[in-house]
Amino acid sequence: MRTTRNVWAATVIALGMVAGGCAGDRTAPASGPSTTTAAPSTAQRIVAPRATSFPTAMGTVHLQCRGSGTVPVVLIAGTDDPIQRWDGLVDDLGHGVLTCRFDADEAAATGSLTGSVTPGARADALASALVASGLPAPYVLVGHSLGGLTVRQFGADHGAVLGGALLLDPTTPTALASLHPQLTEMGWDADATQAEADGRVGWPEVPLVVLSHDPTEAPLGDPVIENLWTQGQEDYGALTGNAVATPVPGAGHYVDRDAPAQVTRAIDDLVRQAGPS
Repeated sequence: MRTTRNVWAATVIALGMVAGGCAGDRTAPASGPSTTTAAPSTAQRIVAPRATSFPTAMGTVHLQCRGSGTVPVVLIAGTDDPIQRWDGLVDDLGHGVLTCRFDADEAAATGSLTGSVTPGARADALASALVASGLPAPYVLVGHSLGGLTVRQFGADHGAVLGGALLLDPTTPTALASLHPQLTEMGWDADATQAEADGRVGWPEVPLVVLSHDPTEAPLGDPVIENLWTQGQEDYGALTGNAVATPVPGAGHYVDRDAPAQVTRAIDDLVRQAGPS
């Protein structure tokens, strides 16, 4: 999420809170990304689509793509971060990587929101937008902070088209409990979001990398809070046997800004693994 200091201060103070709530049944989108799209050959590169806005069951969402490559890389920010927060990473990756910045909050900003927002609803909207964009699977997803929950749910609900994922200091279920007021203000269903975060999900056997902040250099709070956050990062890493979860020395919550070389290497590696052999 955006490093709005009062929001993260509230998060740190309330990390030990427990919030209840039950999620209602979600209806999956009528169609998801095609699982039959042939992977491009080594000589074939995917270019950025011209369209940027796509109607979905959740409302209009935005995909801002740049460059070309063999595998689309989709960047998913925290709740109130604008897509411009990825500018540095997109520049670091260069035009040789097809990057798409996903803005699921355009629906709320434009008044086109048609339902409550949860990570699962955002994942479904992303799946629909990818179909409409014409970008072929597989996809590599990069999620920061609360965006990590969207990536987690995408893997659970649309795992057949996921080629790999990178989570950057993803929000843990325990930390999420303190953010319910902010989520509600932004049109989210906080209780349903909590229920999704607390629930167990199946995850495809694709590469998963979890890079978290350095608790010795940029602690979120006291040792108890840090232990809870660290455990949450390890839980993300346990989604699949093909995962690596590690703190990044010297990095704060915005890992990609503090350790850009390590993040770009991780993305390049995921693209190679997901791309055509």
